[in-house]
Amino acid sequence: MSRLNREIMVGSVHHYHFVSTVKRRFVPAFLHLFIAVMILKGVDMMKQSKLFMSTKQQRKNTQTMNAEQLLIAGCFIREVGEGIYSFLPLGIKLFDKIQKIIHEKLEKERAIRFQSSLMQAVGEGKEVQKGQFTVTDQYDRQYLLSNALSVVVAPFLATQLHAPGKGSSLYYQVTTEFEKVNKTACSLWNSREKTIFEMYGLELTDDEMIIVKELFSSLLSTLHIQQYPIIESENEKEQTIRFIAVEPKGDVKLAYYSVGDYAQKIELAAAKQVYEHQEDEPLPMEKVELRDVETSEDIAEALDISLEQVLTTSLYEADGRLVVVVCRADYEVSLAKLQKTLQATKVKKASAKQVKELFSVEGLCIGPTQLPVGTEVVADYSVTSVINGITGANEPSLFNQFVKPERDFAVHQYADLRYVQEGEEAPNGQGVVQFANGIDIGKSMNLFVETDEEASIAIRYHRMDLTKMFAILASQHRDELGFMWPKSLAPFDVHLLVENEQNSAQYEAAQSLYALLRSYHYEVLYDDREISLEQKQLDANLIGMPVQIVIDDDIEQRLLNVMMRKTAETSTWQLEEVTEKLQSYFTMNE
Repeated sequence: MSRLNREIMVGSVHHYHFVSTVKRRFVPAFLHLFIAVMILKGVDMMKQSKLFMSTKQQRKNTQTMNAEQLLIAGCFIREVGEGIYSFLPLGIKLFDKIQKIIHEKLEKERAIRFQSSLMQAVGEGKEVQKGQFTVTDQYDRQYLLSNALSVVVAPFLATQLHAPGKGSSLYYQVTTEFEKVNKTACSLWNSREKTIFEMYGLELTDDEMIIVKELFSSLLSTLHIQQYPIIESENEKEQTIRFIAVEPKGDVKLAYYSVGDYAQKIELAAAKQVYEHQEDEPLPMEKVELRDVETSEDIAEALDISLEQVLTTSLYEADGRLVVVVCRADYEVSLAKLQKTLQATKVKKASAKQVKELFSVEGLCIGPTQLPVGTEVVADYSVTSVINGITGANEPSLFNQFVKPERDFAVHQYADLRYVQEGEEAPNGQGVVQFANGIDIGKSMNLFVETDEEASIAIRYHRMDLTKMFAILASQHRDELGFMWPKSLAPFDVHLLVENEQNSAQYEAAQSLYALLRSYHYEVLYDDREISLEQKQLDANLIGMPVQIVIDDDIEQRLLNVMMRKTAETSTWQLEEVTEKLQSYFTMNE
């Protein structure tokens, strides 16, 4: 007898016995007929053997795999070239759920969906930019495989958004972007072909900016992505919000407060502006000779003082002008903050020649005292706390000790110039500063578009890299065994494992349970592969569906062995209570 005939006969003959012994509260009467019809027709089972998973998978230690390697091992994706990936059935289902959440969220905001062409004819006024892909047809006509931000779409939408009576509309699309990436940098995080979500709207007021920030933060929260919105305030007209997802191997260094929602790149993260003054009585400044000191720590040790009393002096060039910068030695000056404070387009360390010309010496011996009239001096707020400090005296091996700012040297401007330090008190007085690594996954920015009327129209452009989000989800929802997908995003709700399909009781129970769960609209993956239960469980842990149900010899006592993947909690359920317990689990908040 063929396997197919066996499945149909087993379903038709034994199914009624399965459902009729279940309590009526568990399976309503009308479902008896429904399930029986499903089995007689042949339930369209989602079998694991269809998902490109090898039955003899060559497995590395999953604990040492990165997220991309886990996705490949779990058959979510396949790398077909450097930085080029195919999505397999499991990956497609997960990616579709990500997009579904986006569409549902934007429909509530009454955003209007559109779809632009990926190809644009290259001709007059449309030059190919570095990093863009082109294709040529048989007539030698060249076409641009457009970046997501289309030079055709943006002017069209700008005109639509500013048309009389249009109101405040949002237009969005999910499209493909092609990017040239150095092969050494290729990865799922930095792929050559990626899926991009982009949205266009009117230029935002400050209040609307907050709303968009909350919308995108809410969207990413719904997608179970831990992220921080970073506001880049270069100037109000070009204010950009970047969304940074937490990723241990990310290239963006974040500082955030343990209490509240503040976050910023480390080089721009706000430090406190008010410091407790040192309690010493001010002493007259005097010179001291220190030889063989190479660091600020050496100075503090030689004089038996704290590092907080040592002042460092540096010379910078900002748009052609020289600026002396003073900071406490226990802190480090941030070039980004200095550039912002000086409102300069370019800031760099002054050359050794420039330092020698101004101070007559180099190294630790330079200081802010007795400088030429008109020398611009800026200092970090931390300098205000120093009473009896020490700084270079602008003479070889000599230092000025018992220095007091404003008494012994003038400061033209105090500002927040230093890097924050992990664990220090947050400037808002609540919690402490914490650090994390992250990856830039999206942004919201003002865009100035040239229209057909040769006029510039301002619109707001929002963008998210969905391929990168997919990779980040994989990284954030994993453990040493594999993935632990959130319930709302998992490709399947339940992973059904049978120890021995040759055992008629186990096989029949699995067939009937699958049909029952499908009737309750659970998505079920059935592992039909002829491998050991141990191997099935290893693969189940790897691909990470929320609930694993094992049918083994305990089915003779109408018992199921169940594991919740996220918590690794195991329990034994009565067969009659399976849907009730699943409903309770899937209605709990994550």
